[in-house]
Amino acid sequence: MDVLFHQAEPKTWTADVLIALMPEDIALADILQKNAELDNLSPWLRTDAAFQDFSGKAYENCMVYAKTASENIKRILLIGLGKIDDCTLDVVREAVASAVQQAQKYKLNTILFPLQTLNLLPGGQIRLLEEVVFAAQIGLNQPGLFKKKDPNFHLPATLILASSTISQTQKDAALRGQHAAQALALARRLANTPPNLLPPDTLAQEAEKQAKQHGLHCSILTEDAMHKANMGALLAVGQGSIH
Repeated sequence: MDVLFHQAEPKTWTADVLIALMPEDIALADILQKNAELDNLSPWLRTDAAFQDFSGKAYENCMVYAKTASENIKRILLIGLGKIDDCTLDVVREAVASAVQQAQKYKLNTILFPLQTLNLLPGGQIRLLEEVVFAAQIGLNQPGLFKKKDPNFHLPATLILASSTISQTQKDAALRGQHAAQALALARRLANTPPNLLPPDTLAQEAEKQAKQHGLHCSILTEDAMHKANMGALLAVGQGSIH
């Protein structure tokens, strides 16, 4: 999924769905007052019955729909965070992952996240932004590498990070989140690949490739080097493989 910044006034924002993280113990009117961009984008939220009934309890979710077809944002996905004092980075990550999975379920392509909503939460906007991007990438359900392809599988195309003002610091935080997600995805792929398809030589080549790409030094131990280092336990396990 691509990650894009959109610096513009809220009335110009457009996407298939907007994600709104909602704490439990802050009044809905106060949330909108402190998130002027969301309020300006969708003033109809103030009178929406589903929005008024939303409690914000941890992992609660609700899709609310615009009242007219002329709205640029026709869906807003409310995701509960629970009490603000209990809102850790883990809670934010799980909430964002849940949100993108809902978007995936509805087969939506573009997901918009208003950056101003992070100002309500503990942890600092920059740190939270990094986690939002990380969770959005990792939270998506990916098809198994060795499973039959599902013809109905859908992957959202774009996460849009929107605000009327965007700083380089915010862009750097999003990039860190992307890099962390890519690293974890690579680790998962390597760990889940059967050893007959990823023998030691191939794994070593992948390590050298990653090191070269990121300017790191990589040392590959041969069998002789492991003998000299007295790595007997590892060598004993390796004797059970033809590789």
